[in-house]
Amino acid sequence: MIADASIPMTGCPRRVTAVAFGDFLSGSAGAFLVIGIIAAPWMYGATRHWAIIALCQCLSCMAGLWIIGLLFSQRPPAVPLPLLTAAFFLLLSGWGVVLTRPALPPDPEFAAHFAELYARWPGSFIVKTPVETMWLYTGLLAAALVATDLSRRRFWQESFAITIVATGASIVLLGFAQIRSGATAMLWDTRVPFVGYFFGTYFHRTIAGAFINLTWPVAAGLLLYALYCGAKMTPARIAEIALWGLLTAIGVSGIFAQLCRFAQANVGFLLIALIGWLIWRFPARRTPYIGAGILLICLLASIACVVNFSPSTADSIKARWKSSFVPAAPPPPPQTSLQSPRMRADLFMESDNPIASQFMGTERMADATCLRMIPAAGLFGFGPGTWSRTYFHFTTDPLLRTFFLYTQFAHQDYLQTIVEWGLLGAAAWGLILFGGLRSGFARLRRFRREGAGMTREEGIVLGALASLIGVLLHSMIDFPLQIPSIQLYACVLLALLWQRNPPALADQ
Repeated sequence: MIADASIPMTGCPRRVTAVAFGDFLSGSAGAFLVIGIIAAPWMYGATRHWAIIALCQCLSCMAGLWIIGLLFSQRPPAVPLPLLTAAFFLLLSGWGVVLTRPALPPDPEFAAHFAELYARWPGSFIVKTPVETMWLYTGLLAAALVATDLSRRRFWQESFAITIVATGASIVLLGFAQIRSGATAMLWDTRVPFVGYFFGTYFHRTIAGAFINLTWPVAAGLLLYALYCGAKMTPARIAEIALWGLLTAIGVSGIFAQLCRFAQANVGFLLIALIGWLIWRFPARRTPYIGAGILLICLLASIACVVNFSPSTADSIKARWKSSFVPAAPPPPPQTSLQSPRMRADLFMESDNPIASQFMGTERMADATCLRMIPAAGLFGFGPGTWSRTYFHFTTDPLLRTFFLYTQFAHQDYLQTIVEWGLLGAAAWGLILFGGLRSGFARLRRFRREGAGMTREEGIVLGALASLIGVLLHSMIDFPLQIPSIQLYACVLLALLWQRNPPALADQ
């Protein structure tokens, strides 16, 4: 009997050791993801080629450790089946198209112009092959799965959210330092000239604005949690309110220090949405107005900080908003180059289409180009990362074929997704996006039904929802979801929404 009783005990220590080792590997995967969240924005937004490769390597290590950890732990991933299925389909279809679909014939004139643009402004281009693009998307999908699996534990849920907020604030503070010092290049590196108005580590204002709008709403959600958690007003709670209020104000200040008007308008929309949520969440109390007042104080303090800190930036912002309502003066005669009598000194040509001079005219022209491409793209698309290789076959407009941003992006992320991934791939991405949003809204309704004070989980879910709604609105007229660091942040925030199980009290 003693020998019989000892038989199952021989396997027990091995099982415990394997599970512990698997948990260690899963934790290591989470650490690699945190490193990626911090590093991606600081590596010029992961827009340089070397930065894209470094991010891909980091996410590959994360994915490998996570998969091996699951094998040792002998457990399935805590990932909802729709998310897992959509990610698996995207990997199959994306790699299948990239490796098998023949590319359209190159245009020598376009290729020469693109090379000249890149040689002149290399820091303003995201250059990657379709294979490298699929490598990146593989890592991004893995990041969404890993973050969803790990965020079932409170430690990782809070770690991802806090890292996003802190990194966003650090980029804003860098932007302020550059403005104050009169920097003429990102990170004061004058060896490479840049196009447009950079901010922080992002080469274009619209990208910087979209990135910051992905981070400060999470801080605002945690601020509301600290205000409405129901705990006594202890020094620790006062310090937490001050911390999240400060980080919220820093983020909003960053929006008003860069020059993207849509990002600034988005701040107003998101603040109104948060205040509306407060009134809906606590309908029978006056306390929502306290939170609304604090959010508005953060907004006003941020605007006042920008105006007093950098009057020249404030003047530029006012001039840009004024140009939205006052017709612009006709442009001066273009300075021609040797390449073409119509080529301007900044290497692009004005459009012949009268729509181009109207409000959102060039964006509408790019949208029309996408609509011509979609039937030719088919169900599986031209392949991820192929916009620059294909779109010039479907337009003759000189501005679209020569302007450095349109040579890289469609300025409409939804249509560009359909062109590159096809109708089926876009549907899979839609399932990931809107499935996460649906899960987040369902969790907010559950929190309201429970009727108690806010939890930190509720604050994170609220902030993640607001952040993603903001970037989805921005994607209707620009290209934030083509930027690797923004893609990574969006994937992690979606993962925080997809995880429907309440986080464990401890990392066990």
